[in-house]
Amino acid sequence: MNTRACLQSIMPSRDIVDAFVNRPGRSKEVRYKPGLTFDPVLGWVLRNSVRQDGIDNSKTFYHYESDGARSCIASSDQPCRIHTYGNSFTHCDQISDGKTWQEFLAAHLCEPVRNYGIDGYSVYQAYRRMQLVEAKHPADYLILNIYDDDHIRNLNAWREIRKKGRGTRTMPYLSVNVQADTVTEHANPFDCETEVYRLCDEEFVYQHFQNDLMLYTLMAKSSDPDDARQLVSSISERVGIKHKHDNNYLKLSHTIDSIILEAALFSTRKAVGDAERFANDWGIKLMILLSLGRQRLKDDLMRRPRFDQVLLDWMRTRNTLSVIDLRDAFSNEFKQMNIGIDEFLDRFYIGHHNPDGNFFIANAIKDAIFYWLEPRGRPCQ
Repeated sequence: MNTRACLQSIMPSRDIVDAFVNRPGRSKEVRYKPGLTFDPVLGWVLRNSVRQDGIDNSKTFYHYESDGARSCIASSDQPCRIHTYGNSFTHCDQISDGKTWQEFLAAHLCEPVRNYGIDGYSVYQAYRRMQLVEAKHPADYLILNIYDDDHIRNLNAWREIRKKGRGTRTMPYLSVNVQADTVTEHANPFDCETEVYRLCDEEFVYQHFQNDLMLYTLMAKSSDPDDARQLVSSISERVGIKHKHDNNYLKLSHTIDSIILEAALFSTRKAVGDAERFANDWGIKLMILLSLGRQRLKDDLMRRPRFDQVLLDWMRTRNTLSVIDLRDAFSNEFKQMNIGIDEFLDRFYIGHHNPDGNFFIANAIKDAIFYWLEPRGRPCQ
């Protein structure tokens, strides 16, 4: 598949764009990712929706406050000191309102914990949302929840290039050069709803995205050996990461993944550093909460090397940064059980975390959050 054909395969129809920008009366026959709607800075945000993605294929219900936070239920009449940011593991996809880890945590602390997670977000997007929300509704404590795929999302300009589906999720992103120790911020390409329809224009899409890093990655994995090697060299040069030239075509895919992962973890380091400076400038405390999907957690329970070790090592050098790695809590729980790994993971995952998984997370972090707050929450009074 050539570059133009690859981009054509993910271009949305006008009906999909209608549904995305919530144009009334024009998208009744199209249900594009219920709840997602256009945002000029962040790419997309969420609106009230019902999805059929819960336990046993049940319906799940999602509602949002006027500031965009997911509906607050526990202790909602109390002042809020804690805001949480991140992707779908922060938002708690596949779970209805009231069963998120924030709600379980809020019930323990007797004070609200606001949930600004958005499914599909990168670390950089979450940080940008943090900037926007805190400028209007500042909190004293921020939790930035990072999921294992969020690192690579930092490098995405159009999410569907990686997901290979027809869609509208363009996003602010980062380009990096690891060797030069540089990072460049790029805004979401569309600043109004009307411009999103340019994704239906084949020539615009080609001119704007033909050199996209993620597109190069996709093309390299589907090209013949000679073209693949040239693309890998181009990717390596763009992100400033040297690699060993290997004539074995079967190893090229692994080489590409290694290069992109190193660049992605570097981009997260930069995004977290910016979030840390933002918090320090505003006199806010920041905590990083690391989440894992089922496969990554399974790898950890099997004692395979941690894919993000270089990032973990860097975080340990940040004296002002609080970090909770949920791998540790899940690993300790698994050691107390005489069951297989898959049976253990079934207790907590349905794709995302089920209610038991969210309760487990809240219970795993409650003490650290409790002693992080000053003054401490009502349970200590």
